[in-house]
Amino acid sequence: MIRTSEIPAIARDLATVGERIDALWVRDGEQYVDEVMRHAPDPDQPDEIRRRKIERLEMFQRIGDQLPQVIEAILAADSTDEAITAVSALIDEPDDAKVLVFLSDIDLFAFTAAARANGRKKLDELKNS
Repeated sequence: MIRTSEIPAIARDLATVGERIDALWVRDGEQYVDEVMRHAPDPDQPDEIRRRKIERLEMFQRIGDQLPQVIEAILAADSTDEAITAVSALIDEPDDAKVLVFLSDIDLFAFTAAARANGRKKLDELKNS
């Protein structure tokens, strides 16, 4: 809870943080851009779009293949972190963040038999093209 009387101090502190971020960007921004952004793949390139589609469809298939166990793990977990760690282990995915993003954006109706068959077909087409 924040008291009304504390708002000016919070605003000053946020302004100080903003100034420090600006100073760090002036000092280190070019290095950051060089190290991180210039070496990252262009998300609009056809190969990168294709790679992401394949990655998403593969994740979909791995989760769908073990959906009952995935749901059990989620229901048994005491926290989101515990659920994500359990699901990651179930589907043999080392990157918990990918599992979190995928599960956060999931459509459970996409796991019907017809939708999963269609997903397998799309995955095969992408891998073989």
